[in-house]
Amino acid sequence: MIDSHTHTKYSKHATGSVTELIEAAISNGIRILTITDHAPFLIDKDNRLLESEVDSYAKDVLLAQQSYKGEIKILYGMEFDYSPLHSSYVEKLIRNLDLDFAIGSIHYIETANGRVNNWDIGKLNTKEYCELYFESLEELIDTKLFNSIGHVDSILRGGISEQYFWNYLKNLIPKIKGVDLSYEVNCSGIFKSMICQKTGGHINNKAAFPNFNVIKKLVDLGVDFTIGSDAHKPEHVGRGIKDTTKELQGIGVNSLCYYEKGEKNKVNIRELCQ
Repeated sequence: MIDSHTHTKYSKHATGSVTELIEAAISNGIRILTITDHAPFLIDKDNRLLESEVDSYAKDVLLAQQSYKGEIKILYGMEFDYSPLHSSYVEKLIRNLDLDFAIGSIHYIETANGRVNNWDIGKLNTKEYCELYFESLEELIDTKLFNSIGHVDSILRGGISEQYFWNYLKNLIPKIKGVDLSYEVNCSGIFKSMICQKTGGHINNKAAFPNFNVIKKLVDLGVDFTIGSDAHKPEHVGRGIKDTTKELQGIGVNSLCYYEKGEKNKVNIRELCQ
C-alpha cells in the first residue's frame, strides 16, 4: 500500500516520532510512506513545523530513509498551506527545500466576518466561503509549486451539495491538468463528521470525502491521483487506504501516484489491490 499524507509530532497537534510513524506503517502494510508534516506558515504557528525545526525534521526523515532501506520506502514531504495573502512566503520556503513531495492545501479562508478554518464545518456552506475557497484553489494551482492538491473535497463536510461543489471544481480541471497536478484522495474523511444537508445537524458514519462520484468524473477527464490517510497518530497510518483503493479500482482508477524528488511515479492499482 501507499500512504502519501502523514504527520508526526513535528506538526504539534499530531503525535508520534518519525520512527514511531514508520514502525506503525510497516505493521499496517504500508510499503511506500511519505511523511508530510505541516510546513511553516505565518498563520497558526502552533500547529506546524517552525522554521527553526525544518533542518531537524529533514535530518530525521533522511536518516530514516537509510535505516529502513529495503524494508519500506520513506519519502520526504510537507503539506503547505496556501493563502493568496502569503503566497510569497510559501514560494520562498518551498524553493529552498529539496522535497520529494509537496502537498498544497487550504485550511484558512479570510472572509468578511473573519477567518474560517476548514474544520469549522458549520461555516463552510456559505456562498462567500465557497467562492473564496475556489478562488484560492485556483491561485494555488497557478503557482505551479505543488505536486498534489490536498483534501479539496473536504469542503463537502459543510453540507453543500456534490453538484454545487462540482460546479466550482470543473472549471479548474484544465488548469489542474495543464500543470500536471495530482488530486488527493484523502481517506481521513471516512472518520470525520459532516453537516447534514437537510437538517443542518452533525452526522457521523457517513463520509463527506473522499467523494467517489466526483473522483469518477475526474477519472473520465484524465486526472491523476495520490492517496493518503492524513494520519495524525502512528496507529492511524494507512487507515482507510485498503478499502478506498478497492473502491477506486471499482470506479475506473487505473493507477495511483507517489512522488520522489518531485517526479511522479504511477503504480498500477491492481498491484495495490492484491
